Amino acid sequence: MMLEGLILLLSTLVHSVILIHFIMRQEVSATSFFFYISFIVNYFGFLCVLLINLTGGNYKISILDLIEKLALPYLIFTLSCSSALILVKILKIKFVFIHPQSVPSINFYFISFFIIALIGFTFYISANGLVLLNLQSYGDRNIALTGSGVSRIFISFGLINFFILLALNVNKYQIRHLFYAIVVGGLVFIVSGGARVGAIRPALLYSLVVWRKKKSVILRLGLVFLFVFVFALIGLLLRYKSGFILEIVLNQIQGSFSPIDSTYLVIASGVTHQFDLLLNHFQTLVPRFLWNEKPLFIPTPSNYFTSEILRYSSNVTISVSLIGELMLVGGYLGLILGPFIIIVLLTTLDRSLESNSLNAKLFFWSNILISFPLMREGLGLFLRNIMFNYFLYFFFFVFLYLVWMLLRQVK
Repeated sequence: MMLEGLILLLSTLVHSVILIHFIMRQEVSATSFFFYISFIVNYFGFLCVLLINLTGGNYKISILDLIEKLALPYLIFTLSCSSALILVKILKIKFVFIHPQSVPSINFYFISFFIIALIGFTFYISANGLVLLNLQSYGDRNIALTGSGVSRIFISFGLINFFILLALNVNKYQIRHLFYAIVVGGLVFIVSGGARVGAIRPALLYSLVVWRKKKSVILRLGLVFLFVFVFALIGLLLRYKSGFILEIVLNQIQGSFSPIDSTYLVIASGVTHQFDLLLNHFQTLVPRFLWNEKPLFIPTPSNYFTSEILRYSSNVTISVSLIGELMLVGGYLGLILGPFIIIVLLTTLDRSLESNSLNAKLFFWSNILISFPLMREGLGLFLRNIMFNYFLYFFFFVFLYLVWMLLRQVK
């Protein structure tokens, strides 16, 4: 056990050195956020488990068992991520996303994003109502959201880009804009049945964009992160309809931000090399109106983990975590190769910010937080999301440009 403890400590130190590098550079990028978020997801759970045990609770897995199973995979993952980052810089690997021509009117973008979000809300509410108010349990949420994917895409695309554009075109931090983002996020939370990430993204992205433009607002940004934490905590309690009990709160925080128990259970199960599960993520992109018999639960790594390893038969899907998924689909080889794919794609995304194109900047900022679902859900979802988001944005921006040109011809 002493050896595993030292290995985990080494992993933490290596990861901390990388974080210090990004902090010293004051770098705001998809790559830096990957290392920030991966640190939280990988290690914050240990603190939560300690707090649960110290406050009289009894966590389901002992801290010693967690260290024993997670130490070596964590070290391999951390070394692979840092090696990938160094190699990309040394080899000067430079891929870029191609973006269509931007519309030369900010107001046209604002109006378009507002209309897109409004269309999404209208169709979504007419079909599903206010989902959160009708749920008896969290397991009902997946069933309630079935068939509403297109509406949710419209809502997300319209709202996120509206507030990113707002932040890109202000010279100082506007509390009233943040208030609008919070109110809209609350509406998203109620409508979607408790989607915490979707609820906090407008406010968080607005703050991040302004922070990069004007770093003197760091204190206010800290307050925003505090708000996000409190909002997520309240959301947890509302969504799970739990009483305000410290152990429940700590368990839900750990499960939401650092699912180390999932990583542990995957590794402890000994199940590996289920590569087909990774590819199944792309089946989820097929709209239900094109695939009438599309199953409610496609066997993705998280669904496989929930049904086959945890043996849950409810409608809930438990996050498998990135390290858990890499071990599940490829074993230790997955831990070595997976980070290289991730770093190459994230550095490619970062180059969108270097472009003078407004479309490229909107694409970058809308995806800067993609590392959170990546660390919780795994590489398959990340590849699906980055590919889907790129084609989605490309299509929308081409469509908006064509509408703009048509309106100019009419005038």
